Amino acid sequence: MKINYFYNNSKKYIFIGLNKTKSTEFWYINADGTSIKPTLFLKRDPSVIYGLQHIEGDEFNIITNLNALNFRLAKTKINQSLPKFWTDIISHNPNVLLEDINYTKDFMIV
Repeated sequence: MKINYFYNNSKKYIFIGLNKTKSTEFWYINADGTSIKPTLFLKRDPSVIYGLQHIEGDEFNIITNLNALNFRLAKTKINQSLPKFWTDIISHNPNVLLEDINYTKDFMIV
């Protein structure tokens, strides 16, 4: 198991990721120091890989293979982390692998 931590793009959250070959789990903490107890985003599922990013506001962006062999990009309210609340930004395409997404101040680079 690999454990990593990083600030997100907005610098409002610190993410803690637990990664295995075919699954991930993320926890997050407010970077302003108001909370030191990490919050679980989504419990580990042995066949689901996902990554989190916060750009602005009250939403996280999620890149995931949940119901998407080649991955998809979704968003959800921070306090609604269950997949039933996720809305696709970039839907799954069986002919295109969505490998990574980078963010700048004004752009999302796919």
